[in-house]
Amino acid sequence: IMSMLLLLAGAEAFSMAPSPRVAPVAPMTPRVSMAPMMASSSGVDMGLVTELATALGSFIDDPKTLRIAFEPSEPLAFSSVLENPDPSAYTKDMLGFSAANK
Repeated sequence: IMSMLLLLAGAEAFSMAPSPRVAPVAPMTPRVSMAPMMASSSGVDMGLVTELATALGSFIDDPKTLRIAFEPSEPLAFSSVLENPDPSAYTKDMLGFSAANK
């Protein structure tokens, strides 16, 4: 998923039209839809994984504006993530996470 985001961000930096940006990652759509299943034993909040996979899959199939946001109710220092690397500590609600293709 991160590699797809980096590819799309790089294409955006070079002002490529939506179809060339998405074409290289279109074959990855099945992998994106499998993300919740693959992440189920990782400890990552499944609501977060499902919302992200849904937004990415939708963007690949029908590119609009992909929005991925983290808006935690309290500031979250990167150092605290390093101190507690347990993914189950960071829930979708705690991170204020949202993802959509609109």
